[in-house]
Amino acid sequence: MESTEHPSDAEELKDLPFSEQLVLWGVRLWVQGLKNETNMQSQLRTAFKLAGAPEGHPALDDLMTVITVSADQGIDIRCTKCPSISPNELRILGALAAWQHEKDDSLINLFLAAWLPSTARRVAQTPIAQLGGALRAAKLVLRERKPVKFEAARHFNEARIEDRVGPLH
Repeated sequence: MESTEHPSDAEELKDLPFSEQLVLWGVRLWVQGLKNETNMQSQLRTAFKLAGAPEGHPALDDLMTVITVSADQGIDIRCTKCPSISPNELRILGALAAWQHEKDDSLINLFLAAWLPSTARRVAQTPIAQLGGALRAAKLVLRERKPVKFEAARHFNEARIEDRVGPLH
């Protein structure tokens, strides 16, 4: 896999509020498990339970399954130790935040349109609502974001589905 360049003005993981760190860590750990063929579900379940959002775990699993199965291009999800955040990771945070702040579905879809076809975006609405709701019930509210430009999405041509989502470094 090729290395991802990390813009110097990009947000850093350490600067995010806990709610966003939890989601991003969960996404990254889920992808790590997929790439390494390791079951990370127990760790994810425990983390969301300890954060007061136990219903967030199955919703995250459903969302990542939809993204992994349906993505029509490669998605840059960084490793769990990477301090920077990819534009694709920001899109996931943005979609969840848009739901939490009761924005129109078209805004949620705009965050996901870079790599999910319209049918998959409709399917993703349910786990986004479930995850966003579980986090909001636990008072874990994500900050509103503006959609990231499509040009920032990385394009990859890996044939295997497990290569469509995952760390690039």
